[in-house]
Amino acid sequence: MDGYCYLENQTSHEGTKVLFQADSPGAVTDSTYTDSTGYYQIDLNVGVYDVFFIHEGFYDAEILDQLFFAPTTLPEVTLAQAQ
Repeated sequence: MDGYCYLENQTSHEGTKVLFQADSPGAVTDSTYTDSTGYYQIDLNVGVYDVFFIHEGFYDAEILDQLFFAPTTLPEVTLAQAQ
């Protein structure tokens, strides 16, 4: 699985935790972090996952009930800066 997660009003998009929470038998909870361009990549077991994007100072985002059975690129996400 891969994709991009951006930080609103930032030039570096590094350090966002992308958490893949297992939501079916066979799925295994795991996480990774974005690089400076916002890119992340992780290898996961086949299964259903809830995906959470977490970065201090920004509002969290989520993509729920994603079935992963082949390499997939997730939609781009931009985290809004917390006020």
